[in-house]
Amino acid sequence: MPPNRSEDLAIVLSFSGGGVRAAALAYGVLEALARTQIPDPAGTHRLLDDVTLISAVSGGSFPAAYYGLYGDRIFTDFERDFLKRRVGRAMLWRLAAPWNWLRLLSSSFGRSDLAAELYDDLLFHGATFAAINDHPGPLIAIQATDVVEGTRFGFSNYWFAPICSDLARFPVARAVAASAAFPILFSPVVLRNYAGGCDYQQPPWVAEALAEGPDAGRIYQNARHLHAYLDAAAHPRIYLMDGGVADNLGLHRVLDAVTNRRSVKALLRDRGLENVRRIAFIIVNAQTPPGGRWGLAKAAPGLVTLLDAVSSVQVNRYNFETVELLRRSLVDWSKEFGTGGGRHLDSYVVEVSFEQLADERERQSFAGIPTALDLPAAEIDRLHRVAQRLLRESPDFELLLHDLGGTTDAWPGGSNE
Repeated sequence: MPPNRSEDLAIVLSFSGGGVRAAALAYGVLEALARTQIPDPAGTHRLLDDVTLISAVSGGSFPAAYYGLYGDRIFTDFERDFLKRRVGRAMLWRLAAPWNWLRLLSSSFGRSDLAAELYDDLLFHGATFAAINDHPGPLIAIQATDVVEGTRFGFSNYWFAPICSDLARFPVARAVAASAAFPILFSPVVLRNYAGGCDYQQPPWVAEALAEGPDAGRIYQNARHLHAYLDAAAHPRIYLMDGGVADNLGLHRVLDAVTNRRSVKALLRDRGLENVRRIAFIIVNAQTPPGGRWGLAKAAPGLVTLLDAVSSVQVNRYNFETVELLRRSLVDWSKEFGTGGGRHLDSYVVEVSFEQLADERERQSFAGIPTALDLPAAEIDRLHRVAQRLLRESPDFELLLHDLGGTTDAWPGGSNE
């Protein structure tokens, strides 16, 4: 972490799914945070330097992984390398290439493997998670969905240690391909389970939660899912698809971490953040209303369109429930901080989504942007600008800046006023 970061502040960024639409929205927020100055004893530092975790799924995993690998290069290279690169068209060319047809007929190679190769060529250039972990900056959490277990699966040692797999050697491009593997359009990314082939020791909280049984609630479910991977005979392979299927906002990464420790103070202490007294969640949510693009159409929607609409209904509802759970959890965490006369925890929930747009016509305009890997450059620019405007106009972001004495003078358009 940068040496001048705020000791009492932790910022969590969550980047939702939504193809390039989501990636552009997240990119705009990253740039805005880089231009926001916060006072410190040595002068000022960027609010971006106070980010401790970026949790991302699907389309949001592209800017998260890119920033985790290359840091500030994202502000000069990411539009060229990805946002305006016409990645979807490049994917279609690879699918049409005769030399790939036989590979795709193989049971051990699917469309997501081809996508991983493309993402590696364009963005990640052979990088593994060792490069992300060695790079200074926030923890990067890429999330996928185990479609057999029906649960979240993250690219972290939490999930890789039980299956005796080395996360440091795992390709970043393959993790992003798994996180963005929309069902039907892409095939699952398959991991081998080597459980029992190393000296992995199950954390004590797992056995304790399993002994408590279902009445223990969420911690029992977390323990049961993690414990299941220890049986490699029953789970020889793990099939990963779009992270948005299980958690389209990526917020459960933090919620589960607190649940498993039964204490937010314990989590902060484990992360070296014991001095934190302010925590801000900036949720970049690129969801669009389900069915809005074909609801008035005369013909019935096709299979892919219908699947997108049905999944959107589920995802949007689940997004709402997840944010509500976060808000309730923050109340509980504040009470934990206040026990014994301790200092309370200040919390901020900043939502950057099209729902925050006051103008109905503008909101519908952005809602019409499809979930795709290709968008016109003008649409990318619009998403970039609206992300920064939504962040600036958020009451919780305004309150955060007020409490920190921060300024947005370096943003396009001038000062906070």
